[in-house]
Amino acid sequence: MYEVRWAHTAVTDLQTKVRTAAVRRYLFAVARTALDRHPGEWGGRLDKEMWWRRGLAPDDEADPDRVPGGEVDGGREMPFDYVLVYLRSATAQMPRSILVIRLLTNAELVAGLGGAALGNGLAHGVPAARSARGRRLTRPRGGGAGDRR
Repeated sequence: MYEVRWAHTAVTDLQTKVRTAAVRRYLFAVARTALDRHPGEWGGRLDKEMWWRRGLAPDDEADPDRVPGGEVDGGREMPFDYVLVYLRSATAQMPRSILVIRLLTNAELVAGLGGAALGNGLAHGVPAARSARGRRLTRPRGGGAGDRR
């Protein structure tokens, strides 16, 4: 078992960015259950001890559609629309303590605000945006500048 601590900036992010209590509770559960292991396709390492993980609990990785979201302004807010940025030991097999330092939205990542918010290497490991069904959203192939088809 490990202890999860939340930096003031992460708590502020949680309070100002996440609009539903259900999604806030789920993100706390993700922090308690998922941050002590390698995040696989749902996250990665930013530098030696800084990691990111999309807001998806290990039990829901196989079927992201079953994740409970929250109703907001006639739409759905989903926990995997957020990314937890956290510090954990790169050398410990089982980290005893993890510090969540930021909670970023997909929009912040796409706009490139993540690197400015963290002040370091987010550009090295920016998570790809995901659709509601959990597939990676990528740029369409071809048709871009320099495409001569």
